[in-house]
Amino acid sequence: MPKTRINKKSKTRKRKSLKKLPSKLRGGIGEERGLPPCNILAQFGIQDNFITEFKRVVPKPSDCFINALQLAGLIDSLNANIMRVSSAGSTGFTKEAIEKIFILIKNYNFDFKSTKNFGVFIKIIRERLMPGNAVFAGYDTNPDAMVQDEDLPAVPVPEIGEPIGVDGIPIPPSPWYWRSKDADGPAHIFIIARTQDGVIYYIDPQLNLICNIDSCADRIKLNNNYFLLFNSTNQITPEQARMVGILL
Repeated sequence: MPKTRINKKSKTRKRKSLKKLPSKLRGGIGEERGLPPCNILAQFGIQDNFITEFKRVVPKPSDCFINALQLAGLIDSLNANIMRVSSAGSTGFTKEAIEKIFILIKNYNFDFKSTKNFGVFIKIIRERLMPGNAVFAGYDTNPDAMVQDEDLPAVPVPEIGEPIGVDGIPIPPSPWYWRSKDADGPAHIFIIARTQDGVIYYIDPQLNLICNIDSCADRIKLNNNYFLLFNSTNQITPEQARMVGILL
């Protein structure tokens, strides 16, 4: 019986083609389209008045990203409420849309990087977040972690639209109030800020709460897939911006 011939060249070609596949480590809409990599924790200077003067006069179920933009001083109260009135206040924003918004505002590439390791998430915050700054953070919600325990003692919670601030609102004990299952979304965004004296706070207008990260870390951990916003070292060029549909 004649021996079966093996085409060695075809096997070699298959191995080489695998090396040409794009790296799965590339992240964000910008990096996927050739913009510079995002390797710096994106930090935004935050002032006390951004928090104490915060008003959410048109509360919406999916306005967490709008709240965070307003708290960071990137949009004013009027524009924030216009966004809430629009469909964005009810439908929320995709990860791609969030990255594009930051590219438009800051002219750098941005990537909402994620990790399933809560220890890595909190370590980056503690080691890299500078005093007087805030970082945009988030998680994929875990419905089982978002139910209020009926046995919890009463915790002072400000009314919607009432100014909130580190010194103005008592920090509730942990565990504390969460949204009900009916208000859950697939992901939730908030900001984490570090005061000048080094204390780190979780700030979430949808929950009407400010919480010392040491008090609420365990509750955040109950969710899944934690996000932190990163930006590129260099600004992007107008040609690079066009790759993601932005004309600078």
